[in-house]
Amino acid sequence: MLGRFLTTGNANSDGLATVFFGQRWADTVASIPAGPRRRMAALRPTPTTATGQHRSLRPCLLTNGNGHAMNWVQHAKRLADGVARPESRRPSPVAAVPRHKFVPRWWESTGDGIWVLRDGHSDPEAWLEAAYTNQTLVTRVDACHAERTLPEDAGIAISGTPTSSSTLPGLVVQMSRHAMIADDSTMLVTTGTGYGTALACARLGDDQVTSIDVDTVLVNMAKDRLALHGYRPQMAVCDITRQLPGTFDRIVATVSVRPVPASWLAALEPGSRLVTTIAGTGLILTADRTKAGGATGRIEWDRAGS
Repeated sequence: MLGRFLTTGNANSDGLATVFFGQRWADTVASIPAGPRRRMAALRPTPTTATGQHRSLRPCLLTNGNGHAMNWVQHAKRLADGVARPESRRPSPVAAVPRHKFVPRWWESTGDGIWVLRDGHSDPEAWLEAAYTNQTLVTRVDACHAERTLPEDAGIAISGTPTSSSTLPGLVVQMSRHAMIADDSTMLVTTGTGYGTALACARLGDDQVTSIDVDTVLVNMAKDRLALHGYRPQMAVCDITRQLPGTFDRIVATVSVRPVPASWLAALEPGSRLVTTIAGTGLILTADRTKAGGATGRIEWDRAGS
């Protein structure tokens, strides 16, 4: 069965269409009538934050509409408890990484093919609820980056196809578990908002993590955001279906592909492992590189998002 998903030639990727609950968003949105459309008049760039001094994580208190302080840490711990396996002995990075800081704005589906911009600072309670629920948060629709907007743009609606997101934490944890990461593993991950990269850094340390994305804007925003929270992994703008920037012990790609690019096998040492999702399905694929340059693997019993 694995042979259906591996290729030794040039692979055609599925772009940034990610598996959500067994379907690609592109498939899901295409099946919904367009409905009324209200296009955004302009997307104004948000100034990027300089990658200044190294900062350690600490509890971040937000204030709700009633002036009451809210601590993200308790929300992160609740999320971690919900996505971690009960037999796990290692503290989950999910409890230590402030996901809301990696998704300050996002696009929320109205269910009729329309996406509404949400701004976290405008509604801190909804921000924490969204960020610390085990769900995918869409951050780009077509070419419209949620973060290249201003707070006053909140509520603007557009139509289109989701093209980037903060993957649901449960799936990131699932895939990392299937990767069987060792303390000395070097790991390639996909960037997106930078949240998954932060989880990898919290698990392994910055020097062992490389994060890539084909979108320069996403890479730069994620790099700044990661640095603000004390993470400085290797970052690169790279098409994941082509030559990768180095060799690794693990490749964990939340970008769905079909088939698996041959370049992934070239970037793995013998005995190393890749984990990804198969485009258009809810299937998680794991494969180990053989000494002969091929791979053996399987479709995992659990499904993406389960």
